[in-house]
Amino acid sequence: MAGSKDKLGFEQLTKYRWEAIQQPAWRLDAQVNEDYYDGNQLNSEALQTMEERGIPPVVVNLVAPTIDLILGMEVRGRTDWVCRPAGEDWDDVALALSKEVKEAERMTDADEECGEAYADQVRAGIGWVEVSRSPDPFRYQYRIKRRDWREFWWDPRSEEPDLSDARYLLRRRFYDRDHLEKVFPHKAKQIRELGPYYTGEEVDGRRLFEADLYSRGGEHYRDYTTTELDWIDLDRNRLQLEEVWYRDWHHVDVITTSDQRVIEFQKDNPLHIAAVQRGITAVKRGVVAKARRAFWIGGLCIDDRPTPFNHNDFPYIPFWGYREGRTRVPYGIIRRMRPLQDEVNARRSKMLWGLSASRVIADRDAVDDHERTRMEAARRDAYIVTNPERRNAQGFRVDDNQSLNSEQFQVYQDSKQTLQDAGGIYQSMLGKGESGADSGKAIQSLVEQGTTTLAKINGNYRQAKNRVGKLLMSLIVEDLKGRQKQVTVDSPNGRRVVKLNEPEEKEGQRVLNNDVTRANVTVAVDEVPQSATFRAQQYQQMAEMVKRLPPDLQAPLLDMVIEASDLPQREKIADRIRQLTGVGKSAEEMTDEERAQAEQKAQKAQEKEQMATELERARIAKEQGDARYSAARAEKEAAEAQQTTAETQQLPLEAEHTQAETEQTRAETAQKLRELQQPPPEEEEELLYRWQ
Repeated sequence: MAGSKDKLGFEQLTKYRWEAIQQPAWRLDAQVNEDYYDGNQLNSEALQTMEERGIPPVVVNLVAPTIDLILGMEVRGRTDWVCRPAGEDWDDVALALSKEVKEAERMTDADEECGEAYADQVRAGIGWVEVSRSPDPFRYQYRIKRRDWREFWWDPRSEEPDLSDARYLLRRRFYDRDHLEKVFPHKAKQIRELGPYYTGEEVDGRRLFEADLYSRGGEHYRDYTTTELDWIDLDRNRLQLEEVWYRDWHHVDVITTSDQRVIEFQKDNPLHIAAVQRGITAVKRGVVAKARRAFWIGGLCIDDRPTPFNHNDFPYIPFWGYREGRTRVPYGIIRRMRPLQDEVNARRSKMLWGLSASRVIADRDAVDDHERTRMEAARRDAYIVTNPERRNAQGFRVDDNQSLNSEQFQVYQDSKQTLQDAGGIYQSMLGKGESGADSGKAIQSLVEQGTTTLAKINGNYRQAKNRVGKLLMSLIVEDLKGRQKQVTVDSPNGRRVVKLNEPEEKEGQRVLNNDVTRANVTVAVDEVPQSATFRAQQYQQMAEMVKRLPPDLQAPLLDMVIEASDLPQREKIADRIRQLTGVGKSAEEMTDEERAQAEQKAQKAQEKEQMATELERARIAKEQGDARYSAARAEKEAAEAQQTTAETQQLPLEAEHTQAETEQTRAETAQKLRELQQPPPEEEEELLYRWQ
């Protein structure tokens, strides 16, 4: 089946398939590593050998708790994605995109899916995460999903960890036939007819079998090593769908914009033509790889078209563990622990066997029945009758091997410790106090040292999670292109609303303010963990800090304390507090109704403040009038007091004058009395009568 221009042909796909299966046999090794984690550590050959020797099959799984500790460290140290701008011009866009990315991270369970890929990375050596749009319209629009590492084959000559230089990536998975017919309705008839020996080729109007192709010159099919049973499941009527992502190289013309973005030159775009004619930018030619996606079932091509995503990357992100230097194949931590785990299991089984087994040394004629004596010697209450005709005491001897068991136990303990050391884990990290470190600082130092030994694999995980966030942001930006949206963000100055793709007029041209497609923003994993324990510690620190503040400073920070907690409906509680206190909410963040209420409240507050000002002025004027009145009254009282003082000083003179007048009156009265004392007798009684 020859491919058309820019499409993947069957011959090229066959080469990809052949090259993929020629990789070193690391998949079997990865599966064995996962079996060791699950406790399936003894294969059939080992079990048969142990049964023949009478050794009990004992498995002491030390791999699982060690790996679980590493996975637990990942859970406790999880962080969110954060968008950072390349310049100050895109701060608002970065805050808005961070809010959108965090919302998508929560709705897609991205932390859990990346955590599952991290588990594959640690155990098998590689994990995969898919970043795409959900095909189910009733589900969330974006999909972040962990995929099984057994489904993927990639270009072995690729050197970049994100497969950005890989020529192809294959994913194979079985689906029910009726499901594929609904997904690809334009190929439903061909899918329905697929069966054993079908190749998809037609000659003279009929389908050809593989033998017919050989006889008609189909030599390239002979190099195809897989058979029909590799992509057909006859038991359940399933077919293997092969999703092929590949890159084709093309010559393209590009230009550089004023903000240093490189975009493809469009000959039918008047803005591009005007920019080139004015000398603002220049057209440059380069060779770039463009991604395409094809679907195949065996030899039948279902679909082949350019990538449906705005980015030019494969939607599957590899989470690498360790990689061999020679072959570049992946492997996990368990690979280092397997030999020691085998030794632990072997020594444990041998010790248990040695506790019940005994070694018997006997001459040929020491006992009558050697087989029965051997079984009897293995019992603790053995009763053995020797041949009475033998007089040599050394002819029969039983050894219980107790001295060897103690030595086996010492080596067993050393193997257990060495196994954990091989995984980079110390006893203190497992909660055991056998490391020799007693103080808290010494134990913390050992824990940090164990974390350092995992730096390589954790660094690969961080890079892979960054790429997952970048592809997710690319999908969000593509969906926000040209669409106006308001996003409420938390900034250092409080909560506010950022308007994306807001149209406005500049120099007579219509442009978009905060255009997300032009924003120079990158995604990175935040440095602050987002685990429940870490959030609880942060909340406790914030609550203690606010508690120590003065009462007048606690109220403005109360909404921030509520939002930092894990209380249900904490955002509504914080908004209610802001409405009551009137702090922490900007005008851009408010709705029209809230803005009208805020304006009315502000107007009332202004009127109240103006009234208070007028009352204060009246009070001051009254106090000033009272002060002037008091001053005048004081002056009047001072004058009256002065007058009273003068009158008081004049009273002695008046008293003296009055006394003189009185004395004069008395003298005159006395004179008149003397004169009256000499009246005629007949007038004396009349005078007395008048004076009485």
